[in-house]
Amino acid sequence: MRLLCSVLIGAFVLLLGSPPARAMDSASLQFTVPAPDPVQAGETLALQALAVNTGSAQWDPGTYYWVGEIYDLDYHLIARTEQISPKDAVPAGSVASISLPFHVPETMFGRRLYRVFLVKDAQTLIESEYKGFQII
Repeated sequence: MRLLCSVLIGAFVLLLGSPPARAMDSASLQFTVPAPDPVQAGETLALQALAVNTGSAQWDPGTYYWVGEIYDLDYHLIARTEQISPKDAVPAGSVASISLPFHVPETMFGRRLYRVFLVKDAQTLIESEYKGFQII
């Protein structure tokens, strides 16, 4: 009897089917680098990043953006770059790269930290580690 119930339940589940699968978005950060490092106060620093679309679906233009954040050495947020939404599609398995400009204020000096984020459809796919750069 138990075997019959198990078979009937299994058949019922198979007949209902599973909901349609949704493509999962994921990314793998390859590297980030600030350039130039050190940077002069009053000049522009480029936060450069490279990531691979490790998901199963293409990232269409307008569905993803990059943004960078600048922190002091106590990890307090002090600035954010403009969000940049590239105009290129990134097929699954392909590379996405960005250069996020940050204008360093004339009054800023010393060591600072930065992070880079990749956001797709309001989901953060990449949140880099804190990395340092020098302002002279």
